[in-house]
Amino acid sequence: MYRTTRPVARLITLVVAVAVAMSACSSGESSSSGTTTAAPITTVAPTTTEAPTTTAAPTLEARIAVDFQGVQLDVIGGVSAPGATTMFFQVGNWAAMANWVTADTWCVSDVYDWTITDATSPTEFTIEYVRSEVFPDCADQDYNQQFALHITGGREDDGRMIYDGTYEFPGGTEFQAVRTVCSLTWDDPDRCGVDTPGLEVPAPPAL
Repeated sequence: MYRTTRPVARLITLVVAVAVAMSACSSGESSSSGTTTAAPITTVAPTTTEAPTTTAAPTLEARIAVDFQGVQLDVIGGVSAPGATTMFFQVGNWAAMANWVTADTWCVSDVYDWTITDATSPTEFTIEYVRSEVFPDCADQDYNQQFALHITGGREDDGRMIYDGTYEFPGGTEFQAVRTVCSLTWDDPDRCGVDTPGLEVPAPPAL
């Protein structure tokens, strides 16, 4: 009896050990092969702070200079007539002045650099003219070398801007004048309805 039961007991112990080992392996595989859900990844876009772009408003002088471009009729004495009427052709800071010599004759007399100064409003400012070139076809006037036009008022009439002003020359000579803006383009053939026979305006320097 003793010899018979001992091998059986060993066999039973071996079977139990194998079963336990297999159970452990099965549990390990199950846990290692299980599906896991990863936490969602949230991407935060980087924030950038850009400095606001600001454009400085043009000065009063710069705004007046824009309005004072083009073809302008300049009258002394109230009525357009030879000897008392000139015409300006302005672009940038360049200006050519033409004289009405006779009923049938115009000529370019001078070329100037001009600037706006002492501006207090769009119709109150001063224009300083400094001559850079003189043309021999017109009689040279020494007082035309440098002068100022003091604008004291302005109004719009029939779509044209009209300025009232006073010319001031070295030595204290002054003339009252009316300056009418005929066109905002220096080479426009619109010249306030005034014929300018023989007038050939020089082209301004490249801008």
